[in-house]
Amino acid sequence: MTRYFVAICFAVSVLSTFINIALDLPPSFTYITVGFSFFYGTLLVICKRNSSSRLCKPLILLSVFSAINIVWFTNGGSLGPTVIIFQAILPIFLFIIKIKNKGLIVVLAWLNICALFIIEIIYPETIVGYSNMTFRFYDVFIVFIIFLLIEIPILYLIKEHLINEKEKAKRSEKIISSFLANMSHEIRTPMHAIIGFSDILMDDNIDKSTQNLYQNLIKDNGNKLLRIINNMVDASKLESNSINVHKKSFLIKSTFDRLRQKHLSQIPVNKTVTIGYKLQNENILLESDESIIFQILSNLIYNAVKYTEKGHVEYGLIEEENKYKLYVSDHGKGISEEAKKRIFDRFSIDETIHINTNDGVGLGLAICNGLTTLLKGKIELDSSPEKGSTFYIVLDKE
Repeated sequence: MTRYFVAICFAVSVLSTFINIALDLPPSFTYITVGFSFFYGTLLVICKRNSSSRLCKPLILLSVFSAINIVWFTNGGSLGPTVIIFQAILPIFLFIIKIKNKGLIVVLAWLNICALFIIEIIYPETIVGYSNMTFRFYDVFIVFIIFLLIEIPILYLIKEHLINEKEKAKRSEKIISSFLANMSHEIRTPMHAIIGFSDILMDDNIDKSTQNLYQNLIKDNGNKLLRIINNMVDASKLESNSINVHKKSFLIKSTFDRLRQKHLSQIPVNKTVTIGYKLQNENILLESDESIIFQILSNLIYNAVKYTEKGHVEYGLIEEENKYKLYVSDHGKGISEEAKKRIFDRFSIDETIHINTNDGVGLGLAICNGLTTLLKGKIELDSSPEKGSTFYIVLDKE
């Protein structure tokens, strides 16, 4: 926001310079606006290169007060445009820039203007007046029009920004509340299952087949709990930008074999789902971060199995001229058109299909999207309700 304010001041200074030249106003007017144009242009470059610079805000504040005083003494004092500039610039400054002690700034500005009026009354000779009233008319009128055209749209944009931020905060609060309630349920459900079946297994009278069933259920719920914890950790890492990408060449077939071995052992006992992969060329070497690729595909395969009661989950790689397309396809419930708009948002779940599943907090696809972005790729979705889904991870060839 600081940069926008500086850009506004720079634009006004440059525009004022050209207007002063066009109207053939006294050279002192032009020198002042040229000086401020150079100052704000330099400050704009500093802000762009280092938006967090501690010098920006104090320099802007100093320039605003300097402008008020210089224009007052050189442009006719109370007869000039200083009061208009003060009334326009200061509110914009206070609205746009986040700065402490705004009340103190307002008091200082008010005292400054009062002091200028007093000086003009006691020492009128210190004020450079207009050579004729025509110059004054043009100067004040043009400054008034410039700030009228600038301030009203800016204040409108600020209002819209504040409304949007308020709505966003409400949505975030609702999403987080829903997430926490859902997370409590998602953690307790597998924990209860693990503890409950562990207690039952302590009974010596249970037959071998029932014992195996309960052991598998404990394993399934343990995997669910571990995935929830891993997703929370991954989401936190993405949020804090603490995931580093280490690209190197690796054999994609080896990664696919590991994925199949991992997920075959995690298929819930109550599902009849098969997992397999396809490769056009088993010797393809992919130049990327293998661990991130593995994690993305693992999340997508897990989702595919979760929403497929019976059928086949397939993943693979399609090699094109300038890119690779990794994909995960399933014969599950598919995703509604409404859910597609927010499917990659954090904590987003398609309620039309989630209602019949036992787990999911809406982090998996958001993590996939974030990790794909780290690899400078993009994630695409092709899905229809009751016809299954296919997710594509599109990566450019190096």
